[in-house]
Amino acid sequence: GVIESTAKRGGAGGRGAPARGVTFLALAAAAALPIACATGRSYRVGEKEMKAENYDRAVVLFSRAVSVKPDNTRYKVALARAKIKAAQEHFAKGQAYVQAKQHEAAIAEFQQVVYLDPSHQYAANELTKVLSEWQKLQKREESEMERMKRKAKSAPGRVAPRLDPASNIPIVLRFK
Repeated sequence: GVIESTAKRGGAGGRGAPARGVTFLALAAAAALPIACATGRSYRVGEKEMKAENYDRAVVLFSRAVSVKPDNTRYKVALARAKIKAAQEHFAKGQAYVQAKQHEAAIAEFQQVVYLDPSHQYAANELTKVLSEWQKLQKREESEMERMKRKAKSAPGRVAPRLDPASNIPIVLRFK
């Protein structure tokens, strides 16, 4: 009875300190448990996503697990594996977009490959080529637009009216 009441009060003889320390450890363990569970869950769901070939989703989940436990080798290996698979998938999509002459989509895919796997030199080269081709197309379209503007300005009968703010003549619009 005396020891229990002393421990509850944190009283004499330093007997209260171990009770508080145990309580603190229990609270710390209880607080860490959801984080550990969430990390393990992210890893398990990431494994399922890998099996389902949802590599981008797996990268996100494994990244989440690695961010919580950066020293866990299993998580880091799983993340690296998912990034390589995702990069391969994006590279194939990028090549398909190049074949279909969809330059902007190809650029996005190759950028994703380089982000996921910076050592993928072939993707970096393809990205450079597609960017160059896209920029050439943009310049051609821009120059074509400028040519059309000049043609419209020089067309006979298409002169814009000059308005005088001091004029009291009403403006009449006639539609055909």
